[in-house]
Amino acid sequence: LPEGQRCVWADAIFECIGTAMSHQSKHSWASADTWSLVKLAHQRLQNFSEAQQAELLSWDTQRKSSIRHGVARATAPLPMGRP
Repeated sequence: LPEGQRCVWADAIFECIGTAMSHQSKHSWASADTWSLVKLAHQRLQNFSEAQQAELLSWDTQRKSSIRHGVARATAPLPMGRP
């Protein structure tokens, strides 16, 4: 996109990601897609305002934390007597 149009699109994308973040805990099936959006936006931080960058950094930290916790749950041994 031309430099002059990026901020308009970045604002719209940021708003969409914010909405996804506010609803992702309600729907477990939405988490993977929400985290993908956060990761992609984080890779393009330079297109967002400083305030948006701070929020994206926070969301990316949450994303990484959820991945670590998900891996820990997935590799944890099952209790005896349970399938």
